Amino acid sequence: MHFGMNIAGSVGSYLPGMITEIFEPSRDFAYLKLPGAGVQSIIALSNTTPQVMVATSDGYLYQYNIDLENGGQCVLLKQYSLLESSEDLGPTASD
Repeated sequence: MHFGMNIAGSVGSYLPGMITEIFEPSRDFAYLKLPGAGVQSIIALSNTTPQVMVATSDGYLYQYNIDLENGGQCVLLKQYSLLESSEDLGPTASD
């Protein structure tokens, strides 16, 4: 990984500024962190609200809100267990 970063830095000095910005990790607008690590997941974006839904292989469905003004870390709205009762397990917008 260190070797790759050195190459990217060397090549970046020869490219226009706009292209080198693509390689910068700060270009992400919004991101989310799942409570569990190392599980396979499938994501879906809502076409009506700024939300992301994530279904994981350990049987959970997470619903996150995206801050369209500021970006940053998405806020967990709800967490559902797909393997147990139909009660939601996490925080809700009305709590």
